[in-house]
Amino acid sequence: MSAVSSRLGHRHIVSGAHADGSLAGLPVGAGGVVTGLRGLAPEVARRLHDLGFTAGSRVDVRRRAPFGGPVIVRVADYDVALRRREALAIRISTA
Repeated sequence: MSAVSSRLGHRHIVSGAHADGSLAGLPVGAGGVVTGLRGLAPEVARRLHDLGFTAGSRVDVRRRAPFGGPVIVRVADYDVALRRREALAIRISTA
């Protein structure tokens, strides 16, 4: 077994489950309702709010870039690309 394959064998992969309650934890094809934002600078939180990430808004994960890149989500009838740190700050309820 090579060094690479032994490292890959120890990866933690989140699949299918809404692991941490954030938008970043949703798998592609899943959706939920925004419950709030946390841990963001006020100007970033305001911009996300202006884009439609308000409490009660429906969001769906459309695509995800590899290697921890941006996530593409559908909100308010358009697609938005979010950095991982912003996706982690958006709290989601899947129930």
